[in-house]
Amino acid sequence: MAIGDASASRQILEEALLFLVPLRVPDTPILFGALAKLLADAGERARAVQVLSVVPASFDSVGPATLMRADPTGSLTRATRQALELGVSAKDAAEKTADLEIALRAALER
Repeated sequence: MAIGDASASRQILEEALLFLVPLRVPDTPILFGALAKLLADAGERARAVQVLSVVPASFDSVGPATLMRADPTGSLTRATRQALELGVSAKDAAEKTADLEIALRAALER
């Protein structure tokens, strides 16, 4: 994402989530957030909202150590924050189940 290649970024994020979600790796919400931004940019807002459902609404609660380890360039964090600012309301988030498997299926459907 840091170099601006949305197609390659989307592919990499999807592959990473496919691998990390079954392992329940704690840093996966940042990957979901970045992917939600790419989906929203591609005009897939409904999927973006569903994918974003696993990202804490208060993304500030994610600690700096986690961000430095999971996102050293800051591009995933920026994308996640932008996705959260796209107008996903608390109502939208409350209606969605914060389930990694459901969000993963939504992220990977074509």
